Amino acid sequence: ELSSRVTHDLRNPLNSLKMAIEILKTKKPEMIKENQEYFDMMQHAVLRMNHQIDEVLGFIKKSPPKRANVKFSEIISKSLESFQFPKNIKISVSENDGMIWCDKNQLQNVIVNLISNSIHAIGKKDGKIIINFQKEKKFDKITVEDNGDGIPDDSLDAIFEPLFTTKQTGTGLGLVSCKNTVEAHKGEISAKNLPTGGVIFTILLPKADVE
Repeated sequence: ELSSRVTHDLRNPLNSLKMAIEILKTKKPEMIKENQEYFDMMQHAVLRMNHQIDEVLGFIKKSPPKRANVKFSEIISKSLESFQFPKNIKISVSENDGMIWCDKNQLQNVIVNLISNSIHAIGKKDGKIIINFQKEKKFDKITVEDNGDGIPDDSLDAIFEPLFTTKQTGTGLGLVSCKNTVEAHKGEISAKNLPTGGVIFTILLPKADVE
């Protein structure tokens, strides 16, 4: 109850700021155009704060997943709605589709978290985020890959531990929340650096008929 109240109190001013920016876009487009960089910074700050609230809440409030068969494309579509991607980052989503046995909202939070990490890792250079889906014999496999800076090799084993972060503005709770969610689904999540640079996160979720 306390966490929900605090979350509500924090989100209200953020939502007001977000709404004010959207109104200005409609009513004062010239002003937005002249100050685009600053408005982009404001929007990014609002998104970052909302994301950090989600990270803290996801770590504190551990609810058992309410699973149903949900389309991969629906989960990804809803996840991408959480972002206004920088112009330097391209998104590629697998054309493969299929049903996943999961809690839709919880899995969306995991995907949002991983995409947010990729955006941060890419920074201001030209980058790409690739989201793939594949049905295997016993698992549904989702991967989120980027060409960012990767994760220091000596930190790979620690990234799913509480309060561990390599980001100056990170809470250190995002990836551990992802791990908790995936494991509550009786699945697995892992990360590895790519030889060409960047990192790939892999989520394996059991199918309904193999649990």
